Amino acid sequence: MPAYQLNINIAAADLQTIYAAKENIILIKTVEGEAPFSWVSFPPFESNAVTWDDETYSVYASVTNNSGVVVVTSFTEQAAQPSQNYTFDKTGAFSQPTPVPIGPDAYQVTNQYSPGTDLTFGLVQAVLVNGTAIDKALLNSQFIPLAQHAIFRPTTQLIIFLASNIAAGEIVDPSTESGVISQSTTITFANGIFAATVTYDAATGSFVQSI
Repeated sequence: MPAYQLNINIAAADLQTIYAAKENIILIKTVEGEAPFSWVSFPPFESNAVTWDDETYSVYASVTNNSGVVVVTSFTEQAAQPSQNYTFDKTGAFSQPTPVPIGPDAYQVTNQYSPGTDLTFGLVQAVLVNGTAIDKALLNSQFIPLAQHAIFRPTTQLIIFLASNIAAGEIVDPSTESGVISQSTTITFANGIFAATVTYDAATGSFVQSI
């Protein structure tokens, strides 16, 4: 499958305004049924390119119970294939996967670690931002109680906006976030479309898709 690419254009005058507001570009790559989660956060240039391979995912476990304020910074990761269950066992690692009938684009995680330990789980997907590789970009964060499981279904939908106080790896609620924040734009890659271009429109405070 070809790599996906999002091109992001910002006029020089608008870029100065964005930097004055101390804003970054925030990208959310949606996971079905999950709370919005900041996949990528980066300071913009006039021309920006974000690329990723939608067939390469990992599952992760973290001891951080992400409440939307705490950023996940430490976790255990395992490369993953769809239609498989990954059990996080008492050794603090993922055991060998087993097939499960959850569909071709879904990943299952089961928590068998230890009683009384709050663990969050989710998906990791590498991304290239303006030529810089981010190998451990988290897509979501889900608390799974002991002896229970969750199914993660990543989509090809992106949400883009500007914000001054949102880091990568953080649950996002635009209605309650502090700091400066713009309107969001949703981009869907579907029907053989693997590239899109958006341009910042200062009049609306949002990104407008042109391709």
